[in-house]
Amino acid sequence: MNFSIDKNENFLIVPGTLLFVVEQIIKTTIVTRTTSLDIKIEFFDSNFKIIYLTEDKINNVFALSKIEEIFRVYGIYSSEEIEVNERNNVREIIIPTLEIKE
Repeated sequence: MNFSIDKNENFLIVPGTLLFVVEQIIKTTIVTRTTSLDIKIEFFDSNFKIIYLTEDKINNVFALSKIEEIFRVYGIYSSEEIEVNERNNVREIIIPTLEIKE
């Protein structure tokens, strides 16, 4: 398994979000001697993306229902929603960062 983060950035998210999403990716992705799990995290102004190649297990497919608790909790703290996009065997999970308003 390989992780890459595009830069060292300070950001605020709901505690446990990153860990929970990465755990779900690991639980639902096939990893063999010839295929590794490469997870890339990219930061932007108001969100970050978790990007990886989809190799879902047949009996344990990644589904929005597996991360619905994160969707619910994010709805309490942010008007922005988490997005999950798939294209050409690449899955992107876009998570908004939080801002503290004074």
